[in-house]
Amino acid sequence: MSPSAPQAGMTPQQMAQRVIDRVPPKLLLRVIPKRIMTGQLGPPHRLYVCMADYEELQGLTIREVINRIYNGFKNNLDDLIAAYPDAPFYDTKSYLFGEDHIDRVHSEIQEQDFYIFAIRPGESLDCVPATWKAMGIIATDYERFPVTHIVDALLTEHGGQRPLNVKDILGPIDYYEFKNFDDEREVVGTQWNYHNYLRIDAVGIYNIMELFGTKIECWHGCGYIGPGFHILSRVFFGKNLPISHDLVYFCKLMSLEDILPVLDSPDSTSTVGILDDLI
Repeated sequence: MSPSAPQAGMTPQQMAQRVIDRVPPKLLLRVIPKRIMTGQLGPPHRLYVCMADYEELQGLTIREVINRIYNGFKNNLDDLIAAYPDAPFYDTKSYLFGEDHIDRVHSEIQEQDFYIFAIRPGESLDCVPATWKAMGIIATDYERFPVTHIVDALLTEHGGQRPLNVKDILGPIDYYEFKNFDDEREVVGTQWNYHNYLRIDAVGIYNIMELFGTKIECWHGCGYIGPGFHILSRVFFGKNLPISHDLVYFCKLMSLEDILPVLDSPDSTSTVGILDDLI
């Protein structure tokens, strides 16, 4: 861990540019309230969990990190609506990274202690941007998504056709699809065919989203949290690994007023700050 003074988190404009430039994360951030720690990165039944880009949020207080990835923009919604009057969505404050039983009153997080994880984006994590496109590709792949009744139902509904056959693609997959932020309705529209592919029925899509830790009421499926182009955090899917996995680089129990530490880029085997009583 670097001894340097904490830096401010990245601005929404910087994060938006990282989306456009398709910048991969060097470390993923997973935040879990102490009270609901299970020994995995998410609830045991969940196949994938939602993670943020650690580098984008380091240097912020844990309270601010929580506000961005759990609770949205609770205090400046009016300003954001004024700044982005044509945005088709605004409120992400119920986006909970799958922890929908966190205690909070009037949108204020009541939890005090959180386990902070930094995870390397290695092959075992299967890290991809959290978009409808990524969800559609994973949810129709028996090797990545071994919930056969869901995969079977999707393929039966669509005559065996997958939203994208990744085995036939040469080169990297663009999970975002959109190329710029000129028109947010177009941004959302690039993901809508994948949304419709998954929406075989209300029960089906809710089951799928539960296994990815997302909520349809507040998730637009474009790989980031925030209204308009005011990005609060990029979001990624990663497998629900045990916290003892060798891709876990950093783990520390922290309180709301602590600062998310600035971490050096890890090599393939190093770890820092691991809590022995968690392993």
